[in-house]
Amino acid sequence: MNIKSLVLGSLVTIGSIFGGVEAKADNHSCYWTNQNDHICVYNVRGNSSFKTFDMNVNGQYAGNQGVRCNPNHRYNYKENAYGIACFEFSY
Repeated sequence: MNIKSLVLGSLVTIGSIFGGVEAKADNHSCYWTNQNDHICVYNVRGNSSFKTFDMNVNGQYAGNQGVRCNPNHRYNYKENAYGIACFEFSY
């Protein structure tokens, strides 16, 4: 499978999920789990110690989440919703 096509296809899919708005790195961050679920973290707000964010799983809204950020969330953070909210979004 062509990785570039997969990434571009994912961006198109993400754009349609969020009302036709193209996904941007500073607004959304998505990843695939080992169970082949597609997780998107978006609408992150808060400060460096506590953040709230919205989550989407396989194209379905999965609710509002809150996380108290700490160094433990750095482990594999690009594939961890809490880690992404804490370390990919700076406020």
